[in-house]
Amino acid sequence: SVDEGRDHLWEKSRTAWHYVYTHYRHQYDWFLKADDDTFVVMENLRYVASHFNPNEDHFLGRKFVPYGSYASGGAGYMISHSALQKIGPFLTATEGCGSILLADGYVSEDVQFAKCMRILNVSVDNTRDGYKHRFHPFHPRVHLILTDDEGIKLFRASYTENHTVFGPDCCSDLAISFHNITALEMRQLFLFTYYINPYGYFERR
Repeated sequence: SVDEGRDHLWEKSRTAWHYVYTHYRHQYDWFLKADDDTFVVMENLRYVASHFNPNEDHFLGRKFVPYGSYASGGAGYMISHSALQKIGPFLTATEGCGSILLADGYVSEDVQFAKCMRILNVSVDNTRDGYKHRFHPFHPRVHLILTDDEGIKLFRASYTENHTVFGPDCCSDLAISFHNITALEMRQLFLFTYYINPYGYFERR
């Protein structure tokens, strides 16, 4: 068992990934990790995944550049069957990831997972739609409305390696995920995503 709390997220994530590897690695092509407050449009996720070969090593998500680069855990990230085959046994190997911290004491699970992947020569793939992102680490209102919050300013300045836009052009129309969503907001986003379309709008092919 693993203790609760943010200080144990890496151990929880490592244990969960190893369980998936042990019990499900032969059953699926792709494996998604997302928080319980992450809203995911599965159709868009499948569409993006269809452009990658699951029998090759792929790591899909919102790429952040600090700590050697990693995929945002809040936005959710997904790995291919081939990548899981590599990292599964490595997660418990004493000479591999094991239970050690690989980022100088920084315990964020997404940073640790990416470091394990880089040791295996698997890095975060480009999942952008042009310059627009598909995986979003914040609530939609944060991406749509430019704020003066210092944390957001830091994010804009140092976390994303490519052009980051806030406002109406922030997000691909094939956006995959948003983070920090309440239970009620999950229902609202589901309604707006699947039940409402403006008259005359034609889906992009």
